[in-house]
Amino acid sequence: MRILQVSRSLTRAGAETMAVELAAGLKDRGHQVQLVLLERPIATAATLRERVERCGLQTHELRKRAGADPTAVVRLARLVRTFRPHLVHTHGMGLPYALPGTFASRRRPRRVHTVHCLAQHELPSSMQGVIGGLMRTGHVLPVAISEAVATSIANVYGVASPAIVRNGIDLHALAPSAGPAAAWREAQGVPSNASLILSVGRLRREKGHRVLIEALRQLDTDLRPVQAFLIGDGPEHRGLTDLIHRYGLSDRVRLLGARTDIPQALHAADLLVHPSLHEGLGLAIMEAQAVGVPIIASRTGGIVELIEHGQTGVLVEPGDPRILAEALQTALRAPAAMATQARRAQEKARKSYGTTAMVSAYDALYRANPPPWSDGSCPRGADPGP
Repeated sequence: MRILQVSRSLTRAGAETMAVELAAGLKDRGHQVQLVLLERPIATAATLRERVERCGLQTHELRKRAGADPTAVVRLARLVRTFRPHLVHTHGMGLPYALPGTFASRRRPRRVHTVHCLAQHELPSSMQGVIGGLMRTGHVLPVAISEAVATSIANVYGVASPAIVRNGIDLHALAPSAGPAAAWREAQGVPSNASLILSVGRLRREKGHRVLIEALRQLDTDLRPVQAFLIGDGPEHRGLTDLIHRYGLSDRVRLLGARTDIPQALHAADLLVHPSLHEGLGLAIMEAQAVGVPIIASRTGGIVELIEHGQTGVLVEPGDPRILAEALQTALRAPAAMATQARRAQEKARKSYGTTAMVSAYDALYRANPPPWSDGSCPRGADPGP
């Protein structure tokens, strides 16, 4: 089967990582897969390019300009006409850019769209009516990454019971193979007696980093020394930097930017904090669970499907620095209890979070929904014709 995956870029983030892992897994199963990227990666960001090159994926960068860019629509339409896919699978803003080309194609490919966040936050409200209509009439098949996202699709787009396929993670990449955690901590200047708190995610307002910084400001000074590292880049970088300086936290809180050594950072951490205001699932949580890091996260969206409060982690109400500070203090004073929760979460993650189940689910979904002009079988590598 010819499959075109359309993603934002190779900047390392949840949806982008999933699109690359899915494309790689489908290629391994014999499908002809190409990856379309709307934008170039952020210049300072860690990217997925090494992973793409390692698995031999063919990519196309549209180099979309900021805002609406009709030329990107035209370029993507040309790719659809040239590649002649059975199926176009979009992620995020890939959907509105791919639609014109798929409708203009002589043999229209099946369209699948994965919603990676709560649907009300995914696309501009001006597009939701049109997209909902296309989904309800079967022109676009929506897929949710969690039950919470599925509920939001029903509420926003009017599609009852959409397919649910949870994102998978590369468990092999998270293995502790890059040297001891102590070496990573020493390289980052973390004192041996300090507790290391990690937060991983793009620096966007909805990720709740301001709430975390406010909470760190409220921690009791009688605790053992605490260092907090925020890994990621994005539009909130300058504002968070100013907030850290304003609160006098520069000796305790650092913005590390985008990194390629996240597995090593997770192995070195004592605690992962995921303070999102809303979240579709939480890839960073899944990775931390697979490594065995204790977790405090917001009780929102798909996060509640990953963490059972008090058993595999701690859930707090989103957006409340006081409550988060209290949870941090409790966790830092009870490392043994948090470690027990982390071990339970790790057992579950190692069994069910790998990419194999995700790739198998999408493969089955594609085969169950062939394009109208197909004979229904869509064999691997089949040419749909001109």
